[in-house]
Amino acid sequence: MKSYLPAAVLAFVLALASSYMAFSEFRVARWVQQPEQRILLSLLERPPRRALSVRSDDAVLSACEKALSGHNAALQPARTQMKMAARCRVVAAKMVQSSPWFGYAHYVLALAAYRAQDKDALGNNLVVSQAVSAYESWLARRRVALGFEAAGQLPAEAQAALERDIVALLQSPKGQHFLARYFAGNKAYRPRILRLAETLDQDIQARFLKNLTVEMKRRARVR
Repeated sequence: MKSYLPAAVLAFVLALASSYMAFSEFRVARWVQQPEQRILLSLLERPPRRALSVRSDDAVLSACEKALSGHNAALQPARTQMKMAARCRVVAAKMVQSSPWFGYAHYVLALAAYRAQDKDALGNNLVVSQAVSAYESWLARRRVALGFEAAGQLPAEAQAALERDIVALLQSPKGQHFLARYFAGNKAYRPRILRLAETLDQDIQARFLKNLTVEMKRRARVR
């Protein structure tokens, strides 16, 4: 007589695994949808939990990024910021252990290292993030923003990675708008952006000059 027990056990195990996956995804989705202040408080208690999908990992990283760079984070005492950074470093480090090419996780590690005043980890993770995600413009904009803010703390290798991102951004419309805002808003960034722009084709330089002129006029009207 044929036994159906192994098939039943397998079906039960598969159903249990499916339920766990669904629950873990729901738990992450619920956590990231909380108000920013609630996320900040939860990060003081424990590292955020992961699910099993790339989408949920992206959501956790995005919540960590907001916690470490948002308005509420800037109002927190340095000790609190460092504790939140430590929590986010734990979960981002697990992500890069399983997916070394996960550029967003390396970026969040760099951001957390900056908040924790860990210059070595800041520079190393910016370099790796740029190397594995060189063509992701949205992530390049984040790296450049962090690189400009932490410019005095970056070693030569990280400075070179920052310049590679700037060159890539100068060759895209969104990247040019982004750099035009930085150029217009802070004189300290202008020499580097100009020097790198001058290495590119004349048509790219002309488009950047046009974007820069529009941004400067917009700021003049606001004043």
